[in-house]
Amino acid sequence: MTEFTKEQLVEYVKGCIEHAERFPGVEIADKEKVIFETALAALTAKPSVLYYPHTGTIISPGSFGYDVEPGGSVKLYTDAPAPQQKEKK
Repeated sequence: MTEFTKEQLVEYVKGCIEHAERFPGVEIADKEKVIFETALAALTAKPSVLYYPHTGTIISPGSFGYDVEPGGSVKLYTDAPAPQQKEKK
């Protein structure tokens, strides 16, 4: 199985979004754009809290004025923000 870095996937998804934008109003391109925007949001999401299983401590990154990135933590994420779609009338 081929492995990709997060950065490679981000660049690929950005290219897919740009490609889909070349065909505005085409249903499949519009759907793909939404799918790829959702994927991009998931790939670029920041952790909402850090959990330290050995102490049971939960810390919000930046809560002490700096980003907490020590080893031994588990990054926990909220749901990736989905792009907002305009409601059809």
